[in-house]
Amino acid sequence: MHAESLPELDALAVRLARNSGTEGVIGQIRFYEEDVPDLLVSRAGELVKMALAPTGEVSG
Repeated sequence: MHAESLPELDALAVRLARNSGTEGVIGQIRFYEEDVPDLLVSRAGELVKMALAPTGEVSG
């Protein structure tokens, strides 16, 4: 997806997290300039983006 479409993608991810019966990782997103994706995590129906450090350690 192009960066111009990210607001729509963010809104969709928020709606999906609200309706997800799953706690934990529900997806990932990566900008083309980055090597490591951010995780999309559902916590009590709220969307949380977690950046991963290149070493695999969670930084956010």
